[in-house]
Amino acid sequence: MNAIHNEWDIYTRKIFLLGYAYNLSSYASLTGKNINARNIKRILRNTEKIFVFGPDAGIIQNQFLPNLKKKYKVYNVLSAVKHLLPNYSKYNLAHLERYFLHIKRKYDMKDQRDNLADIFTYDPNSVIAYNYEDVTNTIRLINELNKNFNFNWENFRLY
Repeated sequence: MNAIHNEWDIYTRKIFLLGYAYNLSSYASLTGKNINARNIKRILRNTEKIFVFGPDAGIIQNQFLPNLKKKYKVYNVLSAVKHLLPNYSKYNLAHLERYFLHIKRKYDMKDQRDNLADIFTYDPNSVIAYNYEDVTNTIRLINELNKNFNFNWENFRLY
């Protein structure tokens, strides 16, 4: 399994931080000029499946890897959650962490009006910590869905 979560500039949609993990103890990230097609292919080298929460795969595909969804099996965890948990009032990751996984974040960027790209320029460590929680909690969410539901991830594959 490989979970990926991007942080991007809300105005340009350019990725400035790409976090990834193969399991709960393997988080790493790419920043700045290190976010490029070669390095993304390197981190995906030994994986067949990629799990994302929301539009992250499309943004990677548009900026770096046009064949991402053809070369890898890419699954949208958000689509699976909406299907499996139809009665939730919100479907953002923070809401699911709190009410489905019962996790309290250490780093919560509550003010959605803030552009994380701007915050990253003066406080990169907090944005990296925030991204770490996005990636690892996505893996926790996947594990919990697999444990509680008998379903086929292929129904949530992005083509």
